[in-house]
Amino acid sequence: MQKKGDICYGKIVSISKKNLVVKSTRGRLFSIPFSKVTDWKKKDLTKEFIVGEKINFVIEEFNKENAIGNFKLLHPLFSRSPFTAKIIETKHGFETLKNSIEIDNQND
Repeated sequence: MQKKGDICYGKIVSISKKNLVVKSTRGRLFSIPFSKVTDWKKKDLTKEFIVGEKINFVIEEFNKENAIGNFKLLHPLFSRSPFTAKIIETKHGFETLKNSIEIDNQND
């Protein structure tokens, strides 16, 4: 059962200058209004996204009448600065992150 705050995946089925319509992997249509996609007023959603593109988003509202998503919560480049983002330590600490950075540096 999907609920508010869940991360949802889907495919864009319609794009306008005011919103995205996304069909979730469970077949539910979600509307993502411009204000929930980006804070940048001059962004053109029709140039930023393509129909058929797979995206993830957070469920903002979910009931029989409405299903609304929020894209920018998971994609900070679409939000204005300053925004708060934190890296939360996992049970292995930051070892995996540290190791991946070291591997990238060795490949350069």
